[in-house]
Amino acid sequence: MTPRAGTLGREAERAYWRHRANRRVRKRRRLQVVLRGTGALVLHFLALGLLAVSLRGLVQQARKSAEFRVRAIEFEGVDAERAAALEARLAGFLGQNIWSVDLGALARRVKEEPWVRGCTVRRRLPGTLRIRVEPRRPRAIALLELGPQFVDGEGALLGPAATSATLPRLGGLTRLPAPARNRALERGLSALERLEAEGAWNGTPLELDLGYPDRIVVRTGADHPPLLLDPERPEQNLRAYLALQAEIGSRVGPSEYVDLRWEGRIAVMPWTEAVTENHIAEGR
Repeated sequence: MTPRAGTLGREAERAYWRHRANRRVRKRRRLQVVLRGTGALVLHFLALGLLAVSLRGLVQQARKSAEFRVRAIEFEGVDAERAAALEARLAGFLGQNIWSVDLGALARRVKEEPWVRGCTVRRRLPGTLRIRVEPRRPRAIALLELGPQFVDGEGALLGPAATSATLPRLGGLTRLPAPARNRALERGLSALERLEAEGAWNGTPLELDLGYPDRIVVRTGADHPPLLLDPERPEQNLRAYLALQAEIGSRVGPSEYVDLRWEGRIAVMPWTEAVTENHIAEGR
């Protein structure tokens, strides 16, 4: 049975109005969701603003409170003597409010000590500054006009060297002008690293003469001749020489020096009555 045209028209009209009503409901619901979300955001920002104001007030109060004065400075990574020297250098920070202390300025003051490589500074409430110090380690002893000086692996002077120190000694520097002296010092420290990597003379006091532009003269004691090494490749021929050292001594006898600068060749200068230093300087 076919529905009448009037009935179909009414059904279509009711569907149309239901669709429009549903759209209005959905729109109203979306608006309610947006309004609730916006209100939540507003309340959230208001809470954050109140919290920020409160924190600002607390910080200002803390900056004025005597409770947060710096009463102690503690050090890590250094001995008591060096800690005392650093504490004396930083005495001006005692009594300051811990929140007002410029940690960067304090770290710079610490690094004014030549033996300090770096440091980190932390606040420890209520009134302690804790400083972890990275000290420079003596690598060798540079023989300079002002006397023997400890130097680290980067060539930084660390202060007078103790007479009992057994570190390698870097000599010949006083014969050079300042720019050449710095380059020679870097070259000598590099040579030490490479010689030690070869396992040469472990535990034996060494002295490297860095005063010549084309050689490094190594002395290992009165019983052994000086060695002339290539400044760029100080390890060249070294293993071969150390393996043959006893045999060379038995065949040649006392030597003025041994020259290892030439690839694949060990040149031995037999001892004579001539002045040894002149021969070494001339490389004859």
